[in-house]
Amino acid sequence: MATNGVRAPGELDFANARERWPEWKKKFLRYRAVVGLCDKDESQQIDTLVYIMGDEAEGICEQLVYSEGKTDKKFDDVVEAFERHFMPRSNFLHYRVQFHGRDQKSDETVEAYIQELHQLAAKCEFTDKAGMLRDRLLCGMADKQLACNVHTVSNCNGTWRGTVGGE
Repeated sequence: MATNGVRAPGELDFANARERWPEWKKKFLRYRAVVGLCDKDESQQIDTLVYIMGDEAEGICEQLVYSEGKTDKKFDDVVEAFERHFMPRSNFLHYRVQFHGRDQKSDETVEAYIQELHQLAAKCEFTDKAGMLRDRLLCGMADKQLACNVHTVSNCNGTWRGTVGGE
């Protein structure tokens, strides 16, 4: 579909929608602005969005938006419904429970333990990721003497940076 010589984004790749949706949405919103679609009524904007997305969008839209029983559909609400569908929020509480329960295994090196903690922390949405890593590392290390040494070094230089795994 081309309007005023502006080519619409191609159909969304539904097989890889989680990875493709953010970029596709950005292109569609840009297309919407350039062709003046935002000045049209809500239903025309929604119809254009669903049409350009491709055949699978129709069923998803019916399921996500129209099943709510609303009669006055808003474009932003439909986009937000697709957003929730394609980009579900991770269950960070589940990851935090895993993180806080993770102790170093007896056969695991400190480096491997730190690496695992970093991977878990990346999913936790911590506001103080460095502090949480420090605390979990010190509490979960199998070698309590080494943990004590790391804690002492950290306290002496007043920072977590420069000690094992600090950011």
